[in-house]
Amino acid sequence: MLSAEKMVSIAEKENRDNIRYICDMLLGIIDVLAMIMIILPIYPNRIDGAYYAVSLPDYVQAGSLKCTLYWAVLILLMIIGAVKILLTRLKQEKAGKIITVISMIVGIIAVLLLAMAKEAYGVSIMFIMIVAKGILIYKMR
Repeated sequence: MLSAEKMVSIAEKENRDNIRYICDMLLGIIDVLAMIMIILPIYPNRIDGAYYAVSLPDYVQAGSLKCTLYWAVLILLMIIGAVKILLTRLKQEKAGKIITVISMIVGIIAVLLLAMAKEAYGVSIMFIMIVAKGILIYKMR
């Protein structure tokens, strides 16, 4: 029979593993939610002297290089999120940690890119996503 201390130890380990699993899944989901940056009308488009908020596919005011960078970073974040979810489901912890680091780096690059382009709403949303990921990483420790 297992002693009470061993049973408590096993239960605590299982609880930590469950929390880590949930946090890893949420990290992946946050990255997949980068698609809201494509769908939401947060980009300013000037038409006849007035500014209108448009979604990324309708954002024609920005140059093609700028739009291409936005698309690339956001699609990369969504792919990273899908890979993170897949690795979490397959219980690949080491690869999952590497993907988490890559996710944070790409998120920071996205914030800097949007800040340099003076996209206030985009910066705000991406920054909130990075803060949420930071909180989840802190909870996992």
